[in-house]
Amino acid sequence: MSKIHESPSGFSGKVFAALLVARLLALAIGLIAAVGAGITPYVLLCLLAITATSLWCLLYSRVLAFVVHHPSLVLLDVLLIVTLITGAGVESALVFATYPTAFIVGLLTTLPVAIPLGAVLVAGYLFACLSASSSDLEFAIIFGPPLVYVMLIALGCVVRIFHAMTLKNAQELAQAREIVAAADERARLAREMHDSLGKTLYGISLSAAGLESLVFGDPDRAAACASDISDAAVQAANESRQLLLRLRTDDLRRSFADVVRSQVEDWARENAAGFELDLEESNALGATERYELSAILAESLENVRRHAKASLVVVRLRAHEAGGVSMEIRDNGVGFDPQTTDPTRYGLLGLRERAELISAGLEIVSSPGSGTTVCVNLVRRLENHVAG
Repeated sequence: MSKIHESPSGFSGKVFAALLVARLLALAIGLIAAVGAGITPYVLLCLLAITATSLWCLLYSRVLAFVVHHPSLVLLDVLLIVTLITGAGVESALVFATYPTAFIVGLLTTLPVAIPLGAVLVAGYLFACLSASSSDLEFAIIFGPPLVYVMLIALGCVVRIFHAMTLKNAQELAQAREIVAAADERARLAREMHDSLGKTLYGISLSAAGLESLVFGDPDRAAACASDISDAAVQAANESRQLLLRLRTDDLRRSFADVVRSQVEDWARENAAGFELDLEESNALGATERYELSAILAESLENVRRHAKASLVVVRLRAHEAGGVSMEIRDNGVGFDPQTTDPTRYGLLGLRERAELISAGLEIVSSPGSGTTVCVNLVRRLENHVAG
């Protein structure tokens, strides 16, 4: 006999548990009904054995897994139930316990195993009919239950097959999402390398190329150029660190609220700053959207560190009912005038470009002495969203 590859889980597992409960109830009802008629010792022994195995499988998943990988134990269960109805009689209420057993055979075993097990169950019931003390059994009593057995075994097989297909589809979907997420990460990394680190390194290479000619001709300019190269190298190191930090932080298995919380807590710990968090979870964000929002948060926090002289940062995250989120980063620092400030200062241009990449609205509210608030609003309908 071939073996089962995995035990019931999810919906299939709940069906199996319900069948075991139904069989235990049928055994209890049959026992109560048979008390007045008398119970032979071997019938009682079979009943106790079936009850014990049902309870073990219901309460201990390891027992069920062992049974699933050893179909001969399912055959033993079928033989026990056949022995029970042979001793109790086909007109006994204990016959109702055979129906969940038939369903369990189809649910736990593959078709090549279910067919002979079903044949044993049908043959055992017919033998019980032949062994009955009453010779005038009705047609429905003789042939009705075997027909029901066949239908229940077939139904159990269908449930098992559809459950296996559902698991396979779920695994394929998870793999597809991982592939898309990996592609998004590569694209983000390439864009970050080009937009930030790549430009900085290119600037360093140009300055270094001209430094040699200045060393002997214009030492003062050479010293200034060397200082610029040193500053650019520090900037490149910081950009590399921020890039790798964001890539490590945004684990798609974590909720975005957890990512934001970790990001703010790490920043506050490094800068000895106070912070407040008010975060709602949103499951409607793709990998690219999560990353760019995380980058906007990182750049806003970096601006606070460099320019704001703030003692407190407040970050709020709100989920939209139709999909998407709004994020607010507010500080109590010195502020600035957005109307008269060069847009390349404070990374304002980079913030707007990141917001445009995910079609989000960006608003920066600030004034001298009143702190700064960065608001990002991303609206995305759930039905149009493909998880990254």
